[in-house]
Amino acid sequence: MIPCAVELTIPAREDMLLIARMALSGVCVRCGFSLDDVEDARIAADEACYCLMHQRESVASLRMTCQWDDTRLSIAFDAIRERRESSAPVAEFDPAQSDESDQLGESDQAALARSILETLVTSAKLSVGAFGVYSIQMEIDYKTHAANAPPDRDS
Repeated sequence: MIPCAVELTIPAREDMLLIARMALSGVCVRCGFSLDDVEDARIAADEACYCLMHQRESVASLRMTCQWDDTRLSIAFDAIRERRESSAPVAEFDPAQSDESDQLGESDQAALARSILETLVTSAKLSVGAFGVYSIQMEIDYKTHAANAPPDRDS
């Protein structure tokens, strides 16, 4: 199968999250997910968006990027602020570290979101900058989360 990608940008408002959830649902169905796994992905989308929208500095919009191939679905949510992210160092969660909350400098809310995401998807990484979490990357492996392999077609 040829790798595919979908990108969607929505205003960072709770009433607009339905659009991201519906688009992700369509991608999950295209990838052969079961109904339960589609719902897990939708819940993960909600958690990621809520986490990104509730940061130290307001977020103007959210960008969701989905990429998939024969083995996995990768989903990234990025917070787009009115003002660009500062040049402060960026951290990424490293599971080898024993106290990941201190490593990330993440808030209690972000730590909770990360914990929830890890129960819904194969892997989840939060990227942190000067204003808090600015990006969340998730992967869903078809072997553990899809009912069937994705169809081998380009439709």
